[in-house]
Amino acid sequence: MMMKTKTVVILFIFLSVSTCARQRDLPAAPVVQERGKLKLIIPEDDWEPLFYEEINERAEIAKLRNLRAIVLPNDDLEVRVWMGFGLSALESFVVRRDTGQWSAMHLDGVHPDRPQKNPQKDLRAPKSGWEIFWKRVVEAGILILPDSSELKGEKLVMDGFGYVVEINMNRTYRTYIYLNPDWQEWPEAKQMIRISNLIAEEFGLQEFQVKETQR
Repeated sequence: MMMKTKTVVILFIFLSVSTCARQRDLPAAPVVQERGKLKLIIPEDDWEPLFYEEINERAEIAKLRNLRAIVLPNDDLEVRVWMGFGLSALESFVVRRDTGQWSAMHLDGVHPDRPQKNPQKDLRAPKSGWEIFWKRVVEAGILILPDSSELKGEKLVMDGFGYVVEINMNRTYRTYIYLNPDWQEWPEAKQMIRISNLIAEEFGLQEFQVKETQR
């Protein structure tokens, strides 16, 4: 019963946020704040507090640090790609560069009706090597994609899925979202799918493999 109730609530939130985005006349500008020496670029949009309730819950289970509260030194970085929402259990791909050393992990979905373990695993190096993998996802736009709330004409889809990306690097934190990118006509949505498919290809994570919906 708990799982069913939570699923309904998440689905309602997912569809409500999609509807708001669809009806929006003007794009929401990101809010730039300063926290210590960390610049925060966070969209001032309905999706952010709603979706981050679930993200923060999953991050806490995995004992992940709060990317909005830390300044990474020198050339370090951390990027998280959260996928799911809607009817799908939330999972994440996390890549880090720490003092020149790369690492990545996969957080599997946690279900309310199962014991709350920490289903996460460290991943092996990507097939193409760390530097080439990073170059590929950067060229696909992972660091520069705008939040979808800045785009017009979002399509509402039942039982869809979405991505939230978090980036902490160069003393700046930013986040953005794409709901149902396989149904959207924006080139930015195609880039989000490309990024997900690159993760699937390089690390063998079939959960991140996405085929564009035929319309």
